[in-house]
Amino acid sequence: MIADPCKSRIVKGNGELLEAYFRNGFHLEEGLAALKEERLEVASAMEIAEARAAIKDLPPVIREIWSSLSRRVVSRIREPSSPILTKRLLLAENFNYMPNGDILVASRRYNPILKFPEKAASVHEHGEEFYLDGDTVNELMAHAETDVEKAIKSGVLLIPGWKGELTESYFMELPTMYLGGYPLAQFLFGDFARPYGCFLNSLGESRIPVTAVHSNYAKGQEKPFARPLVMGHIDYPELDGDNEDVYNGYYSIHYGNICGIRRIHAGGATNDKTPDN
Repeated sequence: MIADPCKSRIVKGNGELLEAYFRNGFHLEEGLAALKEERLEVASAMEIAEARAAIKDLPPVIREIWSSLSRRVVSRIREPSSPILTKRLLLAENFNYMPNGDILVASRRYNPILKFPEKAASVHEHGEEFYLDGDTVNELMAHAETDVEKAIKSGVLLIPGWKGELTESYFMELPTMYLGGYPLAQFLFGDFARPYGCFLNSLGESRIPVTAVHSNYAKGQEKPFARPLVMGHIDYPELDGDNEDVYNGYYSIHYGNICGIRRIHAGGATNDKTPDN
C-alpha cells in the first residue's frame, strides 16, 4: 500500500467518482512500486487536468460556460485543498532530446524514464543525463509523428528543430484560451485541451509556460537523453521538461511529486489499471 497517502475524492456531474492518490517526497522506483500495489499508474497530463478542473470550485457563471464546453463538470467538491492543485506533479509523459535539436514527447507507454526508473533516478539524482540506448531511440523514432492526430495514436509526438527563443529555458508559451489549437497541448491533454485552457483562463492564468533544456545544450550532447515532464501547481501551471535544480550547491534533476488517479464510474465500477511490466 502507499505509505500515508493523501487521497482526494471528487464527485462529477455524471455521478462518476475520481480518487486521486498522492505521495510526497518519493524515490522514483519506490513511488512507482507503491502505485503498482494500488493497481495505479503515474497520472497523465490529461488525467491531472481533468481532476484539477473537477476539484476547483468554479463560480456559477463560469460553470455554465464550462458546461457548454465539456460534460465533465463537477457537481460537488470534496477536499478542495487537494495536493492535486497545490503541488508540482510528475507526468506519465516525458521529453526526449535529440542531438539534432528535435524533441520527442513520449506517452506513458514509451516513456524511457518509466521503463528504466532505477537507472534514470540514479543518474538524475547526481545531476547527470539519462542517455538513451540505441534500442530505446529506435523505438521512439519508429512511433514518432509530427502530425498530432497520428502522434496521439502512435504515442510519440515529434517537435522538430526547436529554439529557446524567450529565455534560455522557455521555448514556448501556450495561450490558455486557444490551448486546443497547439499540437503539444493536443497531444498531452487530448480532447480536454480546450476545456482545460478555458478553466485556467477563468482562474486568471492566460498562458501555460513550457520549459525545456536550452537548445545549444541539447545539440551539444553526443547521445539522446530523457528528462521528466512535470506539471506545475494550479497557480503556475507550467509544463516543465527541464527540472534542473541546485540546492545548497548540490545539482540534480527533480521529478516532482507522484500521483495516480482511479476512475470509479457511477454504480461503483472501477477502471483499475495494472502498469505494464
